[in-house]
Amino acid sequence: MPYSTNILIGMKLTLQLQLLPDDTQADALRSIVERFNEAATWLARVAFAHQCANKVGLQKLAYYELRARFGLPADTAIRCIAQVMEAYKRDKTFAPALRPQAAVPFSMRKNLGFKGPDWVSIQTLTGRVVVPYLMGTYQAQRFGFAHGKTDMV
Repeated sequence: MPYSTNILIGMKLTLQLQLLPDDTQADALRSIVERFNEAATWLARVAFAHQCANKVGLQKLAYYELRARFGLPADTAIRCIAQVMEAYKRDKTFAPALRPQAAVPFSMRKNLGFKGPDWVSIQTLTGRVVVPYLMGTYQAQRFGFAHGKTDMV
């Protein structure tokens, strides 16, 4: 007997939301984006200098210094290590440098969490900020499927 079902396995769902921070929140968000990318550029140089293309190895090598030097929250430091490994593994002949405003990955439920239908809590360098956001009808219809990570641009 024929049947149909919707299965979302191994599928990447991308939904775009617009954050509506006030000036203080915008400064906090800008600061974590810039610090993350500064840290990632430094970390890429460490990976290149040690020819380390292994996430666990790089974490053992630089995690504590990364946190101390750049003041990143724990999960943000782990995301930074993973981001550098993705970039470095593509081409090990140079240390990649990230743009100051490059997208920053956040782990849902760890350093980013949705607080109702129009508020999101985001970890910054100085603590969490709760920011209102807007989403379109398309995004709202699919929002229940969202999990994993999000990138802030």
